[in-house]
Amino acid sequence: MTASGEGLQFKRAVYFSLSVHVAFFVFILLSPHLPKPSRKGLVHYIPLNMVVPGGGGGGGGGGAEGPPPGSRHRRRSRKKPSGT
Repeated sequence: MTASGEGLQFKRAVYFSLSVHVAFFVFILLSPHLPKPSRKGLVHYIPLNMVVPGGGGGGGGGGAEGPPPGSRHRRRSRKKPSGT
């Protein structure tokens, strides 16, 4: 097949695909079985990280057990005291 014939087939395939997709979305939008949105006024969504202290960790404290990150003990020096 020649290059112009392949280009014509590709254009037809693209147009066909576009028309089928548009028809599909129009049928979805006009479907009588879709639920209609009800007007209940303004809805305020509150992020859970502002309400729940543990965040979204799930189950207990939401993390590993142990001391908090800032309270690590420092290692003692291994040097002998100079006074002995």
